[in-house]
Amino acid sequence: MCSLQAASEAVVQTLASCFGGLYLASLGMTVSPVFIWAHAGRVTTFVVATFLGKTLIGAGTLKRFYGFPWPVAIAAGSTTGHIGTVSL
Repeated sequence: MCSLQAASEAVVQTLASCFGGLYLASLGMTVSPVFIWAHAGRVTTFVVATFLGKTLIGAGTLKRFYGFPWPVAIAAGSTTGHIGTVSL
């Protein structure tokens, strides 16, 4: 790898990290903590339902298409169930 390519990659990686941080910060600013506190029950229900749904979809996919045993499929599904679009 030439030095110009390495330097370019370092600059691009730094910029990508900065813009990624700004994006995540802007997402955090769109939701008011007062709103979350006022609707804590609904927010909690939605988060838990989403997590369980994604876990079951992932586990079912691993079981049906790849033949993993249920304990392994559920463990893998719950591990990836918390990943959202923001973290990708």
